[in-house]
Amino acid sequence: LVLARVAELLGAPLLAERGLRPLTGPVRAEAVRAALAADPGVFREAAEHAATERSLESTFRDLRQAPPAPIDAIARESERAAHVARLYRTFREATTDYYDEEDLALAAAEAVRSGSSALRDVGHVVLYLPRRLSPAGNALIEALAEAGGLSAVIGLTGDPDADALARRLASQLERALGQAFEASPEAPPAGTRIVAVTDAEEEVRSALRLIMERLAGGTPLHRMAVLYPMVQPYALLAHEQFEAAGVPHNGPAVRTLAQTLSGRTLLGLLRLREADFRRDAVMDWLSSAPVLERPGGNPAPAHRWDALSRSAGVVKGVEQWRERMGRYRFSLEAERRAVEAQQEGDDWRLRRIETELDQTERLARFIEELASQVKPGARSSWTELASWSRGLLERYLGGEGHRRGWPDDEIEAHRAVEGALDALSNLNDVRDKADEATFRRALERELESPAGRIGRFGEGVFIGRIVDALGAGFDTVFFLGMTEGVMPSRGREDPLLPDDERSAAGDELPLRASRPTEERRDYLAALATAPERVLVFPRADLRGQRGKLPARWLLETASQLAGRTVFSKDLESLKTPWYSVVPSFEGALADTGEPASLQEYDLRSLHRYRQAGQRVTEHFLVAETPALQAGLTAELSRQGAQLTRWDGRVEATPELMPSAERPVSPTALQHWAECPFRYFLGHVIRVAETEKPEETLTITPLERGNLVHQALETFIREAEPRTAAQQPWDSTERDRLMQIGERLCDEFESAGLTGRPLLWRLEREQILRDLAGFLDADERLRSEHGVVNAEVELAFGLADAEQPAVTVALDDGRAVAFRGRIDRVDRAPDGSRLLVLDYKSGSPARYAMLKIDPVKRGQLLQLPIYALAAQQRFGPGRVDAAYWFVREQEGYESLGYEITDERLAAFRNAIGVIVDGIGQGLYPARPGERTNENFQNCRFCPYDRVCPSDRARVWGRKRGARELRSYVQLAEPED
Repeated sequence: LVLARVAELLGAPLLAERGLRPLTGPVRAEAVRAALAADPGVFREAAEHAATERSLESTFRDLRQAPPAPIDAIARESERAAHVARLYRTFREATTDYYDEEDLALAAAEAVRSGSSALRDVGHVVLYLPRRLSPAGNALIEALAEAGGLSAVIGLTGDPDADALARRLASQLERALGQAFEASPEAPPAGTRIVAVTDAEEEVRSALRLIMERLAGGTPLHRMAVLYPMVQPYALLAHEQFEAAGVPHNGPAVRTLAQTLSGRTLLGLLRLREADFRRDAVMDWLSSAPVLERPGGNPAPAHRWDALSRSAGVVKGVEQWRERMGRYRFSLEAERRAVEAQQEGDDWRLRRIETELDQTERLARFIEELASQVKPGARSSWTELASWSRGLLERYLGGEGHRRGWPDDEIEAHRAVEGALDALSNLNDVRDKADEATFRRALERELESPAGRIGRFGEGVFIGRIVDALGAGFDTVFFLGMTEGVMPSRGREDPLLPDDERSAAGDELPLRASRPTEERRDYLAALATAPERVLVFPRADLRGQRGKLPARWLLETASQLAGRTVFSKDLESLKTPWYSVVPSFEGALADTGEPASLQEYDLRSLHRYRQAGQRVTEHFLVAETPALQAGLTAELSRQGAQLTRWDGRVEATPELMPSAERPVSPTALQHWAECPFRYFLGHVIRVAETEKPEETLTITPLERGNLVHQALETFIREAEPRTAAQQPWDSTERDRLMQIGERLCDEFESAGLTGRPLLWRLEREQILRDLAGFLDADERLRSEHGVVNAEVELAFGLADAEQPAVTVALDDGRAVAFRGRIDRVDRAPDGSRLLVLDYKSGSPARYAMLKIDPVKRGQLLQLPIYALAAQQRFGPGRVDAAYWFVREQEGYESLGYEITDERLAAFRNAIGVIVDGIGQGLYPARPGERTNENFQNCRFCPYDRVCPSDRARVWGRKRGARELRSYVQLAEPED
């Protein structure tokens, strides 16, 4: 037992008889908060910060070990120290009805001296490897000594720093016990082997391999331990790798209650109001647990609701949820009416819309109820707030029946969370009022507690901190994290009471500077727990991309084993049985030792098979493991020169090929010409991407273009027809265009499409300037071409269009139908010529070579199609078509050409290649040339993240495939 536990067993009954209660963590923390709230003083600006509360609580624990006089001395050191001392006294006054560790030790000493019956259960006491004793601890030791039942083992190590601490403790015990201690120091224990690996993950794998090696040699698992100096990253990392390897192990918990299902659900709920119901916060909370949609119902469809809320443009705020979900519902209803109005409505589209409507209404109801549930209302006591929190847990996670399928550890964690709420409900005695923020901070502190131990001690390998192994006995111990700055850790001053102020108390108050010495002593004591001690250090932090230096304690071991002083640079040249290097994971596979797991055993077998010159695909594991076989087949196929089903070749599907019966948009075919894989994802399997509205910094180019298009369409439809090319726009019409622009800007902002307010304000001003300058540019354009406005948004081949699809006959006799919508068609007064205009709100850079290649290798097909649609509407004649860049900074430039037979021939040739490729099922990924930031075809592709990083190398291998010859000639013709 630890000394504190002995004090509890002996002293707690006596304190309970006096009506005192234990000073639990919640009570202690609330007493600190109450003291700060009553007199924040120099901490006024940070009084409600959790770090202030934690620092004070830690400092108060140290002050509790000192008598009143030294605290008075410390208070005279500075204004801050005086206020810390004053807060400490307030804290002590608030907790007079409670007892802590010091009170327990004093009561235990009293019980021993009084001859309490409890003493008979103690017997002879051996004080083993004691740490620094407080005055109360001294009193207990002295009482046990007087009772004649105490021996002490101080544990001198031969290390000067650690032994200095031990000798001070020995002197303290000599005064308490009235006896001298014999000092018989030995040489400090050291490691027996050093292993250098690549990173922290490989540290654990290397320890696992050595453990399996010793297990094969007859050492039981429970006689081995893996120790680490700090919880992050080793605790969870070691547990996960041992779990994956199937190696039994035990040790302290690797999760806190806050990381369990119930803990994160409750804390997420209580943080939603503070986060103003941010969409991402709500969806993260919904996805973190099986949150019930309705009381006692089924879990909410978090993934579907995430997509819905993105489409609706919700960012944050309950009112915005209400408004934008309602607007999204109206848009779905309008889409449903449009589909129902078609002569041949698509049943699948109707089913999809009905499903979306149902989910939209359910999500809206859920958010309304959620916003109501997380309001504490008039609740202002700890008991009321704790009861309210329990109700939230039951509403959103359900009762016992819903937890039947949970893992056992999650069920236990749920009970522990409820226990934490029970503990908080008892804080009314400390402070009867609490607001929501204070309650949440207190709950967060409580849920930092460990979420249950892993396994039982003695069953499997022990995994824990170095200090957890003190006093144990093993055959082999592995020490992880032996790097500089970790072993030992970098010392840190107490920000509230630095050591120079603590020293005013003499030896009565522990100094923070002594902690590295205590770490040294703990390390040496842990080394002494086993005859074989393996020190492991990572040479780098691969995630942080930085190298690491070995700890000086590791170099100390290396020097002892080498018989000379060893520096970090010397380790690389050491070639001895006690020093080994694991160069990489692949290097570990080539080793002859025991593998860390069954998976590693299989990987080693495959690796050796390949090293022996054999074909991996012929290995028995491949034949017996379908998933491995498929993965290898895919990888080998991608490395070959032929186009396969693993890199863009799918079964020929004629029904997907555009034809006279299946109209297609020119934009879709442009996507295939640019990158067939993009066409496959977007137009064949219809993978849709919905941006996260909260990540939108400013209005997207697509939405900006939509806004400008809507403004110009609305204005020109309303305006009086221009009877002459030179007729100018008057001031009333100019004002009207600005009114339309302002209204649309407001609508787009309300719909959540415009991003951050400051950036949107700048973009909005630019859009309105673009619209204001458009009318002058329009007058110049009409005058130059001698045309008047004839049609806007001329639709063809669409469900709501009067004009039929445009059919293009290819050279081989096939026909392809196109659908679309032309932004604007102008016409000469005598009907002799047409001007087709396609508004663009971006940069003209990608359109610069139109006169050389009118379809830009199949990537610009709109102008020929629009020209043919205009002729279909107004009759034959000359047609000029242009992309018009309606932006002030582009000078309202237009780029285009006259539609001639030669240009139509190039257009038909490109269409033929594209249609053939789609019909043959050819969908390779073509990234284009490398640019500064990305590949040319990937810069604005919504599917960029699903392509491999070596996409250029893959395309380089596949572009020579026979079936891609026509496509390569179109997309990448030789100069």
